Amino acid sequence: MIKSENQIDFNEIVSALRHIAFGSNADAIKLLLHSDSLTGRQIKRLDTFNIASIKQTGSCISEIKFFDRAKALEKLAQLSVSRSGGASGFLEALAKSAGLAADEENNDDGEND
Repeated sequence: MIKSENQIDFNEIVSALRHIAFGSNADAIKLLLHSDSLTGRQIKRLDTFNIASIKQTGSCISEIKFFDRAKALEKLAQLSVSRSGGASGFLEALAKSAGLAADEENNDDGEND
């Protein structure tokens, strides 16, 4: 199947979320502290993927807001659950586990009588 330029692959989504969740903010800090001395070429090479917004006052950057890492991790967890059989698969495994635990308790009670 050929995908159009507008379609996003599942792996691309996961990769982007992982980049937000685990990526470094070092280049954003460099941008914040040295924005006035960086050349355009240097700025283009910075990893700014985690930046949600930049507030600039005059020639200086005064604020950088990042995407929420916790939300990215939450979305990754949701995708992981849905890819591995969904929440119903997780709940079934949990129920089986609880059922086994209940059976073991019943067996223990029966042996003590």
